[in-house]
Amino acid sequence: MNKEFFYKQIDALEKLHPDINEMALARHMNSVFVNLQADPFQLRERKNNKKILSVEVGYGHDVIRPSLYKYFRGLGYEVDFLLCGNKPEDRWNFFHRIKDYKARELIGNEAFIAAVLSLPVMEEYDYIFLNSNFVYNQNRFDSNLDYKKFMRALGLKDRCKHGFLTIPPHPAYYENTDTNLRHFTHLGTKHTPMLSVSYFGDVKITPKSDKNIFLVTGNINHDQKNHDMVFEAVRQLLDEGVTNFELWINGMLMNELVIPPALKEHIKYLGENKPETLFPILEQADFIIAGLDSTQQWQRNSYAQGTCSVGLMYSMGFGKVYILEDMFASAFGLNDQQAIIYSKGMLASAMKKAIALSTVDYASIQGQILQEAARREERSFKDIEQTLKELKRVYRKSVNSGFIWDLINKLNYLRLKICYFIFKNRREHYAEKLKKYTKIFL
Repeated sequence: MNKEFFYKQIDALEKLHPDINEMALARHMNSVFVNLQADPFQLRERKNNKKILSVEVGYGHDVIRPSLYKYFRGLGYEVDFLLCGNKPEDRWNFFHRIKDYKARELIGNEAFIAAVLSLPVMEEYDYIFLNSNFVYNQNRFDSNLDYKKFMRALGLKDRCKHGFLTIPPHPAYYENTDTNLRHFTHLGTKHTPMLSVSYFGDVKITPKSDKNIFLVTGNINHDQKNHDMVFEAVRQLLDEGVTNFELWINGMLMNELVIPPALKEHIKYLGENKPETLFPILEQADFIIAGLDSTQQWQRNSYAQGTCSVGLMYSMGFGKVYILEDMFASAFGLNDQQAIIYSKGMLASAMKKAIALSTVDYASIQGQILQEAARREERSFKDIEQTLKELKRVYRKSVNSGFIWDLINKLNYLRLKICYFIFKNRREHYAEKLKKYTKIFL
């Protein structure tokens, strides 16, 4: 196929009809894929195996993929990944510390994702897991849409065998109205099934160093973290003569990061690090500062209501002592044996306490957080297994219901054809009587 010609056709269509509805166009285009026999994941060759497709429609949630892989492999499923991007380098390889990683991956733009999900062979999957329930990336035709609703808008049928799953990053803002979908939360918020993220493969669990390295990690965004609050805590420590520590900052710059000149000797911005360089940073750090601030409304409405910080994921995965305000510690289900918890405005005191920890006391907290990670992992296995069983039962009813309605529609169509045939071939004096009945169907 000449791709250039195809793009010219799209361009011509837009010129002929400047007000064309993009969703309508996408729906018609995806209807073509329904008849294709393409099998990009070689599903027909694996027909008798249990399989799940994990779909990442955005760019930001690769951190959860190793845990998904571990859980579903542990439950006997082969795991495939369908990822949004223009090239493999767009994705973050959180699997580089995982031995014998076995998963098929396909990567493509948002149109490619929709095309693959349109294929009839998707019926071979037991479940389809939408990692992100919502499209956060802008300037796309699926931007700001709940992806399951977007699939319905495209006319895509629920093709997998037993149903859809998702894990919304912000549960407080999520409402599930789809009977063929079940959702998890990272923290088991509001009695939802838990899918805890803390698995990153063969990582080193390191003891406390004499450098007292504090790490703030994640997107540098005023909504997600208050870096100025952390800088102020550093200033307070220096004013008190406490100097035996370092503060490292990792993350993508989404807002300007201004490190006060007087603090630069103790603060280092490491840039944006993908797992290959991020993991060694996490292994060297002694403490992870959440950077969450209860004075910020968005953080109260999200992180204190079930949104899980990536800092907690790294704390549990790498055994790092987590430092956070009490409001968020409560939401994350942590106590003072598993983390260093402080009251509003008291971050400097918490950092001071961290610096003063002996290696023995540090090891005790580290052991507690690793035990908590193991406990949540065990619960996640149970919750996932139970959710799959429940969805399978409900989804089967939904599929049977759909089958019945299809059968009814076919029978009505058959009656219509019979009546029409009679109307055309019987004598004229029956025509008017038959017409009354055929109008019901015509």
